[in-house]
Amino acid sequence: MQPTYLSWIGYFALIDYVDKFILLDDVQFSYQSWQHRNKILTKSGALWLTVPCGKSNNKKLLNEVNIKDKFFLKKHIKSISQSYEKTFFFKNFSNQLFEVMNKKNEYLSELNVNLILMIKDYLQIKTKLFKSSELEIKKSSKDQYLFDICQSLNATKYVSPPGSENYLKNSNFFIKNNLPIEYFDYKHPVYDQINENFVSHLSIIDLIFNNGKKSLEIIRSGF
Repeated sequence: MQPTYLSWIGYFALIDYVDKFILLDDVQFSYQSWQHRNKILTKSGALWLTVPCGKSNNKKLLNEVNIKDKFFLKKHIKSISQSYEKTFFFKNFSNQLFEVMNKKNEYLSELNVNLILMIKDYLQIKTKLFKSSELEIKKSSKDQYLFDICQSLNATKYVSPPGSENYLKNSNFFIKNNLPIEYFDYKHPVYDQINENFVSHLSIIDLIFNNGKKSLEIIRSGF
């Protein structure tokens, strides 16, 4: 999966479900995608938090997209604080979250990966993470690149989000080499939230601020 900004619950569910998880940090950047934005819950409803990345970056790889102005992170931290400061686990989790956000992250993928690693550790998920850019595999067609990554890590099964089924179900690379593909169909759980009417598909931080260390148990209820 591409490293996304303040990823949603299903992202960490997939990390927890597998033995090895690949952060595809050397794929093309997509403007206005989850790569650089996500949602939190405010008193007025869901709010987008977006890392400002111009359309000109669309031709770059994700790990080549620079963060030129870090002022937006102060705005994001302020919005997160105002939205969750009254939650039970705010003090417990916000220090770790804001420490990563305030680090000198030069690239978007660096910020995203550092946030993913911190949240993974907080949730005590044991899965091994790899960055595709560090595997030194020759880029090719989308399905062959995924297969080559699996092969390099001695995979016996590839677990994929459902959105990839269209181009993977007829992939000769997986079929020819008898590498089975499982599609991870995640059911979003309902959890305790400060909002009276539950809002789903927000950033993982909404779950953690409201439920703390119990969050992993809630994540696993959607398998």
